[in-house]
Amino acid sequence: MTVSTNHIAISIILLSSILIANIAIPAYGYVIVGGYSMDPTYETGCNLVLTEPWDGESSLENEVVAYKLSSQNVESYPIMLGIDLDINWFSHRVVEEYEHYDMKEANHTLLNDNQLMIQDEYSLSFMETPQEIEDVKNLEGEHVLILKGDNNDKIDPAIVPADNVLTKLETDTYIHLQDIDSWPCSVIK
Repeated sequence: MTVSTNHIAISIILLSSILIANIAIPAYGYVIVGGYSMDPTYETGCNLVLTEPWDGESSLENEVVAYKLSSQNVESYPIMLGIDLDINWFSHRVVEEYEHYDMKEANHTLLNDNQLMIQDEYSLSFMETPQEIEDVKNLEGEHVLILKGDNNDKIDPAIVPADNVLTKLETDTYIHLQDIDSWPCSVIK
């Protein structure tokens, strides 16, 4: 290798490390968002998305946010031989927001462990959730969110504390990096 080839190799390794770090911690102005659940907002595959700070107070209704998983399982993806990447956050749209959550008044609540009840003006439905009723009781009076991928039929199966929001994501400004079938993006399929 020549000096210029060494510099190129080091630059590629450095850039790859920065991109992988942003997959793990969405911040610093951009993040890689991958998958299909946010299509058509973000094209199916892997996208470089600009982030926007959130003040911790203003409404997030209809915003796309990156948020830490709490009671949901962390997803683990094999990216290279012997190397797994643990993803402990998702990016989905806030479809409902409760500034001061009240289990008795909310349209999203738990009747018993692991069963989320969803009520709207036309229907009542239930879905499995990893949350237990004590977890949700501890959210009483807190700012909580109900999230959903734009391409998903159902909401995410958990009531998420607003404190879990890492950042807001721009919906107008992103760069499509790879299709879902191309490596390394294909590991999230």
